[in-house]
Amino acid sequence: MTSVDSEDAGLVAELVRLVFEPFRAQFEPTAMRWTAEAIADRPDDWLVLRRDGLIVGAVRHGVDNEGYTFDSLSVDPAVRRQGIGRSLVAAVRVRAMEAGAHQLIVAVRHALSGNVAFVGACGFVRSRNFSADHDVYVAPLSAQVRR
Repeated sequence: MTSVDSEDAGLVAELVRLVFEPFRAQFEPTAMRWTAEAIADRPDDWLVLRRDGLIVGAVRHGVDNEGYTFDSLSVDPAVRRQGIGRSLVAAVRVRAMEAGAHQLIVAVRHALSGNVAFVGACGFVRSRNFSADHDVYVAPLSAQVRR
């Protein structure tokens, strides 16, 4: 798991578009705002997972006023259901604990039942409504691992 370097920004933007483009028929995904330029401007906000030198997963992460959050989790459709998403969430969890956060937070669109199930399987529980279309899910972070 590594942060994004300037050469990766375009590849990460392509992956995010590949993952989120199919949803545009139903709604405009907020992840579509992540252009290569926007990613290159804040490379430390992104983690990527590579297999055989290729980027197969990416996630944006960072400190939030309620803890630590992530969004735009993207896994190449050709390699889904192989633990890449869970590995990315686990890496974000480590970053959150290193930052001293007490909880990991993610907003999930109601309509994306697969994403709701995924965050539940990763230990998140629904906390509250975030907007008309999203709920907030939280996962407490173990104080034993926090630095």
